[in-house]
Amino acid sequence: MIQPVVCKINMYENQSFELSTGKLCKLLRIKKDLIPNYYILAFPKAQGEPNVDEVSEMVTIGIDFAKAIAKKRVGDSEAYSLLYSGTVHAEKRVGMFI
Repeated sequence: MIQPVVCKINMYENQSFELSTGKLCKLLRIKKDLIPNYYILAFPKAQGEPNVDEVSEMVTIGIDFAKAIAKKRVGDSEAYSLLYSGTVHAEKRVGMFI
């Protein structure tokens, strides 16, 4: 069972999280005018493709982070959207799986 991740919110800087396997994933802030709180959780290609457990852990990290931002921004931890499209090779972010 994956334990919830306590996210230290820094909405203005990219962050790294260590997974239970010891590998890292990176939370990257994407600056878009129409979507001010847009982030991508990425897995560096140098570590290989993430396995099923690592993907599950990353989704948990993403949800926890989204809830924390929503709570801080609008006072409602459930006011967020999460998009998941599987493991995709990021063309613009060379060296990352997203």
